Order: sequence, then structure tokens, then C-alpha cells
Amino acid sequence: MMSTGKEVKQLAKQKENTERLNIFLSPQIVEKLKSLASERGMTVSGLVRLIILEYLKK
Repeated sequence: MMSTGKEVKQLAKQKENTERLNIFLSPQIVEKLKSLASERGMTVSGLVRLIILEYLKK
């Protein structure tokens, strides 16, 4: 289950003690991520970070 509201913004903005990671995605996936991020008022980086953190909570 995805986090919402205040928790989303907090998770998306956690940048202390982070490392950069480069990944390659198809243009279709990038466009979908951009769309989802825009709907949530987030950056693509913040959305990807949130998705990964939510996945790792399982």
C-alpha cells in the first residue's frame, strides 16, 4: 500500500546520507513515471524513491 499525504512528502524529500544511482528505463516507463509524479505533485526522483522505500517495507 502506498503512503499518502505528509508521509509521502517526507519520504520523497529525504536526501541526507543518500547516493546517486543511475538507471536506464524505456521512454514509456519514464513518461508513466512523469505522469504519476505530476499527479501527486512530486518529482520523478521523489516518486521513484517512494516506490522503492514502500517496496522495501514489505
